[in-house]
Amino acid sequence: MASHPFHRSQFNGKQLHFITSSTMKLSNSWSSLLLLLAAAASTTSAEYTPPTTNYGRCLTADEAADITTALSNGVEVDLFPEKVSSDQSVYWEIDYRSTYKILKNTQDTVNTTYLLYQCGLPEPTPETHPELEGITFDSVFSVPHTGGLLVTATTQIPNIEILNRRSQVVAFAVSENLVSSPCLSQQIIPAGKEDGSITFLPLYNDTVIEDYVTEHPDTLVFGGAWDTDLKMKNKVIISDVGESPEEALDQNRDVNEAIFEWLEVYGSLFNEEGLAGGVVSDTKGRYNCHTDNAAMIAESRRELRDVEERRLEEGSRPVVLWAYHNQDFEGNDVGWDVGECPNYYCTYAKHCHVEMLNSTEGSIDYWGYPRMTDEEFLEFGKK
Repeated sequence: MASHPFHRSQFNGKQLHFITSSTMKLSNSWSSLLLLLAAAASTTSAEYTPPTTNYGRCLTADEAADITTALSNGVEVDLFPEKVSSDQSVYWEIDYRSTYKILKNTQDTVNTTYLLYQCGLPEPTPETHPELEGITFDSVFSVPHTGGLLVTATTQIPNIEILNRRSQVVAFAVSENLVSSPCLSQQIIPAGKEDGSITFLPLYNDTVIEDYVTEHPDTLVFGGAWDTDLKMKNKVIISDVGESPEEALDQNRDVNEAIFEWLEVYGSLFNEEGLAGGVVSDTKGRYNCHTDNAAMIAESRRELRDVEERRLEEGSRPVVLWAYHNQDFEGNDVGWDVGECPNYYCTYAKHCHVEMLNSTEGSIDYWGYPRMTDEEFLEFGKK
């Protein structure tokens, strides 16, 4: 008689089912197979735990091995869950991949591309990452960058400080008297000059900067859009001050927001997109709030025009003169630099509903730019 896995019988009128030994063996075999499959699946992906924030450090050898295994087994990996993208700025973009990101400065006079890969993993190459075939990188860095920073413009300093990277600054290619940050000018720079941890380099000398980087290969150079050597090794070109007020005005963008968004580019070099993106978002909120408040105040002033002591003529606005007394790099006075529109401060004036006095005149010639004497500035301010 053929063996059947189930036998039926009657007991007190009820049908009973009995499992034979052959059924038990078959059941145990399936259980064993399922356990083996579960174990295999566990082996391919259990070691890799997707991060919830970007790594603020290099990966350990074990972490790198787990990620490499996960990638080889087809597991989706994303080491940069915190990402940023430009909104008002049109001069930069970041393409995020599983273990690296591609940063581009798209300003027409710059056009540089950088490969930023997670520290602790091997540098991606076209051999290991075929999708990189045909892409030329001006510099390749591991991130987060933990080495030194070389500053070539004072406008770079606030971004470095917001990201809590002040202690990484090791060299300046700017005049010391132009550094206005109290923490740098009163504490870090004096102490650094005394113990040799801070170096001041000559201005506008790419050869000296390149020599410094050769001697200190872990140093990252922040360059500007007007640098003569845009593609120097270990240099990232920051075009925040290159944001065009004219283009922003024509394209209905806010140049001040565009400039501040470059903080997110700085953040990408340290895997600090979460911090940088949060600061940019919060600051934009306050900026727009102040803009709205200024509009409300301007409207309230117009409503009070019938009150004699607060009366304003229809269409008139408060007048603002934006200027500063200019000095050369040796600290010598070279006259008054008066604002001219369009520019970022003109956008401030527009938001605040005030009239901006601006001028391109002045009898002093400073590197091709006009500067006013004290007497000329006084007469101009009386307008």
